[in-house]
Amino acid sequence: VYHTYGVEWSPDSLRFTHDGVGFYTYVNPKTDWKDWPFDKPFYVIMNIAIGGGMGGAITDTDWPDSMQVDYVRIYQKGLGTPVLDSIDITPANVSVLPGKTQQFTAKALDQNGHVMNGLTPSWNITGAGNTINSNGLAVIQTSGIVTASATHDTTTVNGSTNITVRPTNYKPIPSRIEAEAFDNSNVTQSENTQDTSGVRNVSYIGNGSWFEYDLDVPDSAAYRIRFRVAANNASSLDVRIDTTVLSTVLLPVTGGWQTWKTVISAPIVFGPGHKTIRITSASSGWNFNWLQFVPASAHQVQSLNVQPDSARILVNESIQLKAIGRDQDSNFIMPSPAPVWSVAGSAQVNAVGLFTSSTAGSYWVKATSGSLSDSSVVRVLGAPVLTTIRIKPDTLV
Repeated sequence: VYHTYGVEWSPDSLRFTHDGVGFYTYVNPKTDWKDWPFDKPFYVIMNIAIGGGMGGAITDTDWPDSMQVDYVRIYQKGLGTPVLDSIDITPANVSVLPGKTQQFTAKALDQNGHVMNGLTPSWNITGAGNTINSNGLAVIQTSGIVTASATHDTTTVNGSTNITVRPTNYKPIPSRIEAEAFDNSNVTQSENTQDTSGVRNVSYIGNGSWFEYDLDVPDSAAYRIRFRVAANNASSLDVRIDTTVLSTVLLPVTGGWQTWKTVISAPIVFGPGHKTIRITSASSGWNFNWLQFVPASAHQVQSLNVQPDSARILVNESIQLKAIGRDQDSNFIMPSPAPVWSVAGSAQVNAVGLFTSSTAGSYWVKATSGSLSDSSVVRVLGAPVLTTIRIKPDTLV
């Protein structure tokens, strides 16, 4: 006699049925991490057990036995007609200085979390003096709430996020600032440092992590920023004011999470007055102890080094080359002017050192900054071609 057993799997429960009649429902208590992964892949296992209850004796007369399975079918319930369910606003919970502009965006999501295209949200903002246009661009003077509304069929849904105006804390430069003394950030982790200077360092920096520092700039002179970093992986950071990138700084591998090196930016002109710079990480894998603003003349590029100094790739593949300098104290320093890349032959290298070639051969790729230059040798290999098949062992006795 065949029976139909079923399991209805929802995000929070398992309902078991026998010939279409429910007989047990397990509700996830969510009290232990082992109960959480209801949305992960699982196996369907069919098992025949002989011997009674757990630990029961096996009787020889129970054998032979079998379990015959006619079919196993797995269905997904229809997602249904999309219904507007929520509005997601980014960025969320913004903290800014008074008078700053902030671009907000909104996504309309259906009941399954899928984006519903074609819906244009309407924007509103509270707080004295605050304004927001139809594209979500806000000018913020005081703390308040940003709301986006959208309508689909007869359903109107709102989404909102808080905005906070933070106090100013302009610090005069030239000066040194501890990394954890940021004025605004999306990073909250720090730890005791093993560096020779400072007490704490910022840790758990990821791709997109950022730090803001309020500065009081006295003049229009050029400055360099000295970054004290420990990089377990090669990374980079951008220095920005609003949406303008002022400098990109490469962070070479230093040898560990607490092996510290000083990396120096190219010259930057901030302009006089109150400025807020944002340091944005391009990847994870580094710790941050402090940053120091010094006159650009305090450090001069003495040598240029292209990394890697040699490489092998296949035709039509690419490799990213980087040029980094050393100053008079052997600190890593960003060359200025920016390196100009060149290569002879049929290969190509772009303005930021990305090399590729459709022709096999050895190529000298050169970076030049002022009177300084260095090269890397890239060997481009032809595509692999199957020429031999060997069977092992080649003899059998």
